[in-house]
Amino acid sequence: MSSTRSVGVDFGTTTSLVSEGVVGRQPVVFPLGRTTSWLPSLVGLDADDSMRCGDAASDLPLDRVKRSVKRCITRNEVTVTLGDGTPLAADDGIRGVLAAVALEARTGGLALSAETTRLGCPAMWTGSQRQRLLRLAGEAGLPVTDHTLIDEPVAAGVAWVQQQQTRARDVMGKLLVVDMGGGTLDVALLDVHAEIGLDPEISVLSSWGLDEAGDALDEAVAKDLSDDLAAQGVDVADLLPGAVLQAAREAKLQLTHDLDTVVAVRDPRVSLPQVAYSRERMEAAFAPQLRRAEGLIRDVLRGAHVTYAEQRRPSEIRKLQMEDLVADVDFVLLVGGMSRVPAVAAMVERLIPGVDLYTDVGVPADEAIVAGLGETVAYERVNLHRPPFSFVFEYVADGVRRSVPVYDAYEPFYESWWAMQRNELYHEWRPACGALPEGGEGWLRIYTAGGEPVSLQIAGESEPGAVKVQLGHVPPAVTIRPDGRVGIQDGRRHHVAFRIPRWPVIRGADYPILVLQRVENARRPTISKPWDRDPLFMH
Repeated sequence: MSSTRSVGVDFGTTTSLVSEGVVGRQPVVFPLGRTTSWLPSLVGLDADDSMRCGDAASDLPLDRVKRSVKRCITRNEVTVTLGDGTPLAADDGIRGVLAAVALEARTGGLALSAETTRLGCPAMWTGSQRQRLLRLAGEAGLPVTDHTLIDEPVAAGVAWVQQQQTRARDVMGKLLVVDMGGGTLDVALLDVHAEIGLDPEISVLSSWGLDEAGDALDEAVAKDLSDDLAAQGVDVADLLPGAVLQAAREAKLQLTHDLDTVVAVRDPRVSLPQVAYSRERMEAAFAPQLRRAEGLIRDVLRGAHVTYAEQRRPSEIRKLQMEDLVADVDFVLLVGGMSRVPAVAAMVERLIPGVDLYTDVGVPADEAIVAGLGETVAYERVNLHRPPFSFVFEYVADGVRRSVPVYDAYEPFYESWWAMQRNELYHEWRPACGALPEGGEGWLRIYTAGGEPVSLQIAGESEPGAVKVQLGHVPPAVTIRPDGRVGIQDGRRHHVAFRIPRWPVIRGADYPILVLQRVENARRPTISKPWDRDPLFMH
């Protein structure tokens, strides 16, 4: 249900923000920094090797600071290295930034509670990456759970929908969200159904991400600047670590509204020549990354067809031209700090000519996500194309109940490039011969991402949270497809299929029953043989 007050936390790669929402009013971004509404997502070590985070870290020398520590979750890294070569545990840095955010919010009078606080995360993150963030947030004093962890593109979509509704507009259609921040590019196609006076229903039809965004452009610009300095006789390798990269960030921001700028790389030890740099040159450095972004948008649009096109096979989807893929896109929303770079909007307009393109939701582009997280609307009706549920197969062996993971919550069913090469797309689990008993029975159970058992309803009859599976000499198999079909083959080669029309997001302890529709005369999936089965399908 909707709450009367909410707090949104956007832990960003470059900056972190907090918003507060009250029913009937647009969320207000809460001032976190000394002189800004945001807190820099920085971590560093002072002269005594004590950790400093946020504004305190910005006072340290560049070679004692680490930026973009959030990317350690995306990249599954456990250690980061400061500019001077000092190692730092990534979890300590992430926890420190989150703790600084929580401290500033509480000091300013915000009440952080498990019922009202929402935290954003990239849509591309897997279940293990989400759990890592939740663990660190809890340790840092942010009371969030898997029930209040919201995909960032969904949050931006909610903010946009709410803005439209303040203008007395119903919104029905497909919204493509392009979220290019500091560390990741998240693209999601949302199905929006929002009527005045009702909480919006937003379904994620497809989403994918890339581990590159603003930081990658900074590095490309820094490469240009380094080449120019070297051409003028500067030994770039002897400069203060991070000095050229810092100048590149400043030049990027300047060129979002100017065509040319003069860059001054600052190193207090030496006098350096200035470098002239243009938007045209920046866009040339940006071009390879934009081409990858275009490919990602195509993958997301194809993925939407995979999700809900029951009878359409990947081979048919591959034949769709770009004009076919974009035909259903009604709106595009650009969010994240990088959306201010003119080349990003130009790329989208070239791919989807004539579409209604939005670059703000009533707040600056880099505040769109935190504004959506701070909205008081209910998120219970938000759906995801990757289920927030874990499937587990349980059985008894030697008197001991055992369990085997079948599917982990939020894991993608397939890699995006598989759609261009394979004739069927699904997640498959099939244990090796001899791994399970050859008699008796097992149970396929479903749990929330937080580990809570889910009750099932099949053909109108409630089940005690499990589907019974007979064991035999043939290993059982489970397939899960993007359109919600779940196929089960037991140890006697009997096959049964169910369909889950939409994967609901479960919020709080009072979660609904998961309804499974039995599929009669379902086409059996092609279960590959052990010797030619792709190991990427397996857990």
